[in-house]
Amino acid sequence: MKLRKLIAACSIMSLCAVVAGCGNNANEAGNRSANQGNNVSDVLEAGLNDETTEATTEAAAVVAPVADNKATTEPTTTEAVTEELVEETDDTDTATELETVVEAPEYDVDLTQLSSTMVYSEVYNMTTAPDDYLGKKVKMSGPFSVYTDESTGKNYFACIIQDAAACCAQGIEFELEGNYIYPDNYPAVGTEVTVSGTFDVYEEDGYTYCTLRNAMFE
Repeated sequence: MKLRKLIAACSIMSLCAVVAGCGNNANEAGNRSANQGNNVSDVLEAGLNDETTEATTEAAAVVAPVADNKATTEPTTTEAVTEELVEETDDTDTATELETVVEAPEYDVDLTQLSSTMVYSEVYNMTTAPDDYLGKKVKMSGPFSVYTDESTGKNYFACIIQDAAACCAQGIEFELEGNYIYPDNYPAVGTEVTVSGTFDVYEEDGYTYCTLRNAMFE
């Protein structure tokens, strides 16, 4: 991929240099059954006949199941506690799932987060294998540069990326989104800028160039 003359010009100008307890009433039920037994003893002491004694004993037997039934209906409170525990567990699982959600990065290629050695290598890959980067959101930082084609008068804007030794440089063009007028809406040449945009390529005069479209200063 051909780089515009602005890169060479910048090199000459030294730009190359860049988140239950549940109380239950089971005891009361047992006491009720025991009290019923006391009533039977009273009847026996009163001298009632055996038939009356049997009827009273049967009555006691009837009361006891009622008490037992009461004891078995009380644990509804325990059931409610169990339901609450299940709900709390479900809430905990949901919270855990939410915590494991990882946000997608804002940029596909963030050159500002790379070391000077790595960033220059990444830019080199972008210019030699541009198809691998088509449509990706790219963010970069470096000195602002402008190249004017004298035959057409068209301006080409770029961000210069220097290598670790600051002796060589690569430039990536960008096209700002919106109606920007040069030089009114642009920084001075050599000013450090941060730009982001969508990576794309285009052909001109038989050469292929890379650029960031819909770009914006940050």
